[in-house]
Amino acid sequence: MKDYMLFFMLDQETEASPEEIAKVDCIALISEFVKGLMEQGKVKSCLGLDPNGSMFVARKGKVIDGPFAETKELVLGFIEIRAEDDEDAKKIASSTPTIHYGFKVELRPIFPMLGFEIK
Repeated sequence: MKDYMLFFMLDQETEASPEEIAKVDCIALISEFVKGLMEQGKVKSCLGLDPNGSMFVARKGKVIDGPFAETKELVLGFIEIRAEDDEDAKKIASSTPTIHYGFKVELRPIFPMLGFEIK
């Protein structure tokens, strides 16, 4: 078993208009998706990010308070999953219901940093 992060985002290439996206109950779609994964024992954590919340960026020793005009992607949240292998993780990512509405899903393998294990 390997651990992965699924990042849910919108970017400049999103095909759906903001009006189309607003009509979709994305929270309900993702909730059902996550429930199904939980029943399979594949979810380790799941968090959303407030698109209207504060954003800070640390760069070159300084913390900069947003908003940021150069932002090209809006990360909406993430799910940490456990999958059998890369193919299983890709299958999970491709079954995310929001991709049919123009949302981007990025799949990345993860590993413990510096040998620390948080329990």
